[in-house]
This record gives sequence, C-alpha cells and structure tokens, in this order.
Amino acid sequence: MSAPAVRPCAPDDLPGLCAAYNGLVVGRVPHCGPVSPEQMGPVVAAPSLEREGARLSEQAVLAAGQGGAVRGFIHVGLQAPDAR
Repeated sequence: MSAPAVRPCAPDDLPGLCAAYNGLVVGRVPHCGPVSPEQMGPVVAAPSLEREGARLSEQAVLAAGQGGAVRGFIHVGLQAPDAR
C-alpha cells in the first residue's frame, strides 16, 4: 500500500472532507458539530477567517487520500499575536 497523497483541498473534495471531519472530529472535540459541504465550502475557500474574537490571517486546508477518496485532512492557519 502506497502513502496517501496530500494536496490542497479542491471543491470536489468537500463531500469527502466533510465525511472525514464528521467522522474524526464530531463527538471527540468539544463544541464541534457536524457540517455539510455547503457549510464548509465558504470556510475552506476563505483566504482569512474571523470567529469568536480570533482572526486567522491566512489558512490552508490540505486533503489526504488515495484514488480520489479523502481519508483525512490538515487545517493550518496563522494568527497574529494579540496586543497583550
């Protein structure tokens, strides 16, 4: 079995990305509920995010899988330090 391919998340990856997120995160990480591709699409596509007083100045979502099937993901972001 070869290593999974890791690549930037594409719009076609959203159903698999949501399935991976819902299976890996929901019920295991507090305050994380299930998401749909329609909910996740704009978040993944945004160059920056602001939520609950925190702002990611840059972000990237990478999808990992084989044969076109998403099996996992990586979400990374940069947040500026606060003034304190």
